[in-house]
Amino acid sequence: MRLMGCLLNVSEARSADMVSRLSTAAQESRHAAVVHVFRDEPYNRSVLTIVGTSGGIKEAVLRTAQVAIEELDLRDHNGEHPRAGLIDLVPVHPLWNTSLRARNIASVIQGEPSESEEDGDTKRYVAECVGVAREIGLEVGKLG
Repeated sequence: MRLMGCLLNVSEARSADMVSRLSTAAQESRHAAVVHVFRDEPYNRSVLTIVGTSGGIKEAVLRTAQVAIEELDLRDHNGEHPRAGLIDLVPVHPLWNTSLRARNIASVIQGEPSESEEDGDTKRYVAECVGVAREIGLEVGKLG
């Protein structure tokens, strides 16, 4: 199983309670976890960062979409960002790719010195992702 990432964009940010309900719905997936929630109130859009297996992410997205369909109404929605729907962007990607940052992340996980300086944000990101991977039963080994 591969660890995947998803930046689920939802057309709601002004109601913290609603964003919490959307995030909770995503968290109900057994093989995925929400590792970050970004609320952009002027755009009235939130981005849920979800990490998990491809099936876990699919389940998290569908659970979130169900809550959005049941509880949000775009007729009352306003914001600076154009939108295509309640959930209008669902990019999913392998968490580990061949980019320099990914190679550096793999080096941190493997305990090897990296070719470039690692900043604190990258190390915290690695720790969160590795923790999520282990929580949902994925083995974290050599990457690359």
